[in-house]
This record gives sequence, structure tokens and C-alpha cells, in this order.
Amino acid sequence: MKPLWMLGLSLWLASCTALAAPINVAQGAAVTLNGTYGVLRVPDPSNWPQNPVAAGATLTDGLFLPRATLWNDGSVWWDAFAPQDVSADNAIEIALGAVYMIAGFTVQADDNDTYRIEYWNGASWITAWDIPAVGGFGDQVRPDPDDESAIFALGSAITTDRLRFTATGGDGYYSVTEIKAFVPEPATLALLGAALAGLGFSRRRKLN
Repeated sequence: MKPLWMLGLSLWLASCTALAAPINVAQGAAVTLNGTYGVLRVPDPSNWPQNPVAAGATLTDGLFLPRATLWNDGSVWWDAFAPQDVSADNAIEIALGAVYMIAGFTVQADDNDTYRIEYWNGASWITAWDIPAVGGFGDQVRPDPDDESAIFALGSAITTDRLRFTATGGDGYYSVTEIKAFVPEPATLALLGAALAGLGFSRRRKLN
């Protein structure tokens, strides 16, 4: 059985975590679009309109488009089967501007495709999240289309200053409208540090 002070500490830390507001460190980050965007295959069997591609900066402006917006309306979009495969290897890079310990992500992208977020570890790109298709129509938020505040929590935090977003499967009509990367709210980390310090002090008193 845990001592009462340990139970109290656990409950206190849990309440701090629940109340913490995660911070989107990707907001305002610089975006680089590598590849060719906004070109449709010829002929286009779905007869999609060839709308203009949104600016890369819109991917980190913190805003989602209305749910089920047409996949290539107001988004960064590409057709993997465009002529000469010019868009097949498209990759979007986000420079965070500093090194962060990232704990989770939220993304809005075309519904019936799969995507991937990778992080740079100083030597190579490592997969952080394989983003599933969710169905529906048009742009949908992941991990939960019904809850824009939901965050995909990583099994363990990653440390990086760069992210990369790519498409991995689907119908070849790809789009993304927002990429968010979250770190814990600083006050939570400070409270955790204080709790751990208090724990150390308590243990020293017992040993003395």
C-alpha cells in the first residue's frame, strides 16, 4: 500500500496535468513546400477544380478550415499522379525555430488518405506519427474529426527543431490545412519540478 503522502502527490500531479493547456509550438513556424503543388493529373477522372494552392504559412497559423471543406479549396494540395510524377515525392518541412520536447500532434488533412509526420533527430528523419484515414468528405481533423481539441499523444516525447509531413497512401489527391505540435504547458513542468523537489526533501527528512 502506498503511503498517504505518495497518494496525495499522485492526485495533485494528475490534477495539474488535467488542468494544463498544451502549447502549439508549430504556430507561426516557417514552412517549406518541397516539390510541385497545385497540378492535377490529365485527364482528371474526378473533374476536380484546379484551385490555387494556399500559402505554406497557413499550415501553422493555428486555424482549421470548416470540416469537410473540399480537399483542394484553401489547402496545400497536390496530386501524386500529376504528369511526369512531379508531385510524387512532395514533402513539407516545418522549422520550429528552437528545440522542443514534443508530446503530441493534431492535423487537418484530406479524409481518405494516410500521412506521416517525421522529426529530425540531428542525423535522419524518424517517424513520429503515421496518420490514418478517417473517411467522411474533404478536410478532416485527426486524431478525432469530432473534436478539434483532441491531441494524438506520443508514446514518449520527441526532441527536435524540425518536422516533415508527407503522404503515404490513398487516392493520390492529397491535401493538408493545419499541423500542430504540442508541448506541455510550462507551469505544469514547473509544478512537477516543485513536486519532485518536495519529494526529495521529504525523503531526506525521513533519512535524517
